[in-house]
Amino acid sequence: MDRPSQRRFDTYVEYRAAMLAALGFATRTLAIFDPDLRESGIENPAAIAALESLCRASPRRDAVRIVVRSIDFVERECPRLVALIGAFGHCAGVRVSSPPFRNWSRPFLVADERHLVTRFDQDRPRGKVGIDDLRSVSPLLAQFETMWISGESTRASVPLGI
Repeated sequence: MDRPSQRRFDTYVEYRAAMLAALGFATRTLAIFDPDLRESGIENPAAIAALESLCRASPRRDAVRIVVRSIDFVERECPRLVALIGAFGHCAGVRVSSPPFRNWSRPFLVADERHLVTRFDQDRPRGKVGIDDLRSVSPLLAQFETMWISGESTRASVPLGI
């Protein structure tokens, strides 16, 4: 294992750049929690290309999993992401968090269960990037698994809207 490293960021521009870099790190799995993905930059063509590459390369059925509190922004403003989920529904999905988790306010991305990008609060851009940072990743990944299991499937997760 490589030595864990962390660095902080303070702006949404830095946050989006960190998200894009982390998408590039993912070779097997990606877990994202965000209230609505509005500030994530996920609809950026480079981000969608990285997600598609992960879906094509990963042998896992859970390659890309995203939990949001509200699907409205995704359905209205993220046609590339919705199309990607439709095309790769066998290994990618979006769920809406169940009511007990709707107060969770710390957006995060975990790549390959070892790399992390997180904002400390959903309303502010400040956060950190952790590379090979299992200590920071473990509790967030455990929280994500609980949110994913109890989450509700969305129209964006159902191929062809069926």
